[in-house]
Amino acid sequence: MGQGDNMRAAHLAVLGMVALWMLGLGPPTGAQPAPAAERPGTPGPRVLLLYSEPRLTPAIVAVDTTMRSTLEAQSSRPVSFYTEYLDLTLFEGTVPAAELRELLRRKYAARPIDVIVAAGSRTLRIALRNRADLFGGAPVVFTAVDPAAAADLRLEGDVTGTWLHLGWSETLDLARQLQPDIRRAVVVTGAARPDQVWMAAARKQLAAPGGGIEVIFRSGPALDEFAAEAKTLPAGTIILTGPFFRDGTGRDVSTAEAATRIAAAASVPVYTLTEATVGTGTVGGQVVDFAGHGRVAAELALRVLSGERPPPTETGTTLPMFDARQLARWGLDARRVPAGSRILFDEPSVWARYRWYILGAVAVLMAQSGLIGALLVQRVQRRRAQDRSAELAGRLMSAQEEERRRIARDLHDDVTQELAAQSIALSALTERMPEDAAEDVREDLARLQGRTVEMAKTIRDLSHSLHPGVLQHAGLVAALRGYCRGFERKHGVPVSFQVDGDLGIVPPDVALCLYRVTQEGLGNVAQHAAARQARVMLGRDGAAVTLTIWDDGRGFDPIDARRRQGLGLISLDERARLIGARLTIDSRVQRGTELRIVVPLAEVRDATPDRAAR
Repeated sequence: MGQGDNMRAAHLAVLGMVALWMLGLGPPTGAQPAPAAERPGTPGPRVLLLYSEPRLTPAIVAVDTTMRSTLEAQSSRPVSFYTEYLDLTLFEGTVPAAELRELLRRKYAARPIDVIVAAGSRTLRIALRNRADLFGGAPVVFTAVDPAAAADLRLEGDVTGTWLHLGWSETLDLARQLQPDIRRAVVVTGAARPDQVWMAAARKQLAAPGGGIEVIFRSGPALDEFAAEAKTLPAGTIILTGPFFRDGTGRDVSTAEAATRIAAAASVPVYTLTEATVGTGTVGGQVVDFAGHGRVAAELALRVLSGERPPPTETGTTLPMFDARQLARWGLDARRVPAGSRILFDEPSVWARYRWYILGAVAVLMAQSGLIGALLVQRVQRRRAQDRSAELAGRLMSAQEEERRRIARDLHDDVTQELAAQSIALSALTERMPEDAAEDVREDLARLQGRTVEMAKTIRDLSHSLHPGVLQHAGLVAALRGYCRGFERKHGVPVSFQVDGDLGIVPPDVALCLYRVTQEGLGNVAQHAAARQARVMLGRDGAAVTLTIWDDGRGFDPIDARRRQGLGLISLDERARLIGARLTIDSRVQRGTELRIVVPLAEVRDATPDRAAR
């Protein structure tokens, strides 16, 4: 985020305006949705995400993260996600087997699916063959499907998605621009079925490249043997790498691992077609932007849910991307890179590249905190405008939470990913050092990698503090338990966490408020109480959720504290008021403090109970 974005965010906070434009989601195919404003309380859509590969595959992570964030940001109602990682690369033949079909049938018999998102051609086939029997005929949105692999499929009007464009010829053209003296290109992919889809596209696109270039295709070699071969390639040669899920020996490998091994051993530049391998030692290329696939597929899903029938597309799913360090390593002129390319690692250090981003985020938070404090003081001074000030304070808190969410997402998706790539690069550099390298150089590299890991942890903790994503993914109980443990480790004050019974359904705004109250209450314990121990208790009594925070510290006079209008108490009062809760504070000097907030909950239907409380 640049300085201009920070100033605009702060200006919006000053004006107290929150502008949220969201796209309403409609019912399944065939129904005519009424506007969201006319149907208050309508349950959000259920989205089933089907992936053919393991959960931590970089491409899957990029698609899944971007798709979820896009759907959540643009939907006017909460989206329920159900995810299946089918690991189809482990199987041959028709999948799912009878056992898998029966499992899916049981899991979703009572959960009607509104749209199926299928990643990859094999997953698309499964979705099309089984959606009528298993998923109530829900429409299908596919992502990253090779058109050739789906040429025999009949795509009905309620099937759309993103085509996988494999930029073999474009990557070779980019390599020619950077290295006009290329005479030979070695194309290599893995031996698994998805790898062979990419190789087939390479053979078709590069059958006659022209320009006096010889193209050699290596389909599914043993990774160790090819790495040894890459060491001996003559000048004027380049390597074009595709995906690796399995090598020629039958060993399962990751694409990033294969690219790292090949690039580390190669005596010539290595180009790639996948975003996840830029940063592993490859120069770059016309890469598949899996995050772009996720974003475009999510937008198509929103249109499908609103009743539209958009056609499939490949727009916005590839981009030219390069590693500045590898351009420098091979003496390639960065001025030959096409305009509009994304250049990674072009700063001397992570801090130099992101210092304004981090400082700007901190400045925005400080500005917002100051503005909230000023508005709350103004509320005391102008009693006649109390209702209006309270409304404005509520909007500002919502704006603050939204800004925290955005900053936390940017820190997590961008900064920590860059730091992870930096750590991987340092590790690869350490492994490539000759055995007779000076010990102090190895120690410096190890120390630099350690500092990079620590910086990544610090920024990750800052991201989690700004926006507790665990609330959404694991539930209120897990989020509070984790926060109490982290508080105990950081401040050295023992904190016991107790949950009384099943919380049932806790709306997201209530869960966020209780989490923030816990942060504020334990923060006061750390700063002012001088306590030896503390307790956090959470429970449900009928239609109300109760949160109690107790400590055995020095205590204070609540009447005097409210008369002086401390910002901490004001903030707690405002948060409680915004969700209709009752806040009480019982404290005596040298006798400790007990803070209790009781939140009455209206009946909520078709919602998901708190995950950790089930």
